[in-house]
Amino acid sequence: MSAVDTQASRHESLLAKLLSETARCEWRDLERFFAQGKVLRVDDAHDLVVIGAAIASDDASTLTPLIDAGELAPPSNDHARRWHAENQLLWTLVVAPYVLVQETRVT
Repeated sequence: MSAVDTQASRHESLLAKLLSETARCEWRDLERFFAQGKVLRVDDAHDLVVIGAAIASDDASTLTPLIDAGELAPPSNDHARRWHAENQLLWTLVVAPYVLVQETRVT
């Protein structure tokens, strides 16, 4: 197996592991992490698991443009207030030390 194949295999394993660790969680259960500055909001245009893998792999080439565009950022106080009022259900993924959150899509 080549180094490229091995790297691709590791990446696929990481994606599978992270996918199995996603969960839906009510915002009120996450507020303490928000208060600690450990919550990052992932814009719903992006795959939560892929972004989690980029964080776990310290992939700056993927993360920097998202951070610069505000598509990966701590939730604003307005988000937190709205999510609290609605007891918003969010997709979550822990990639220590962060809890990644993404609003669930209603279809």
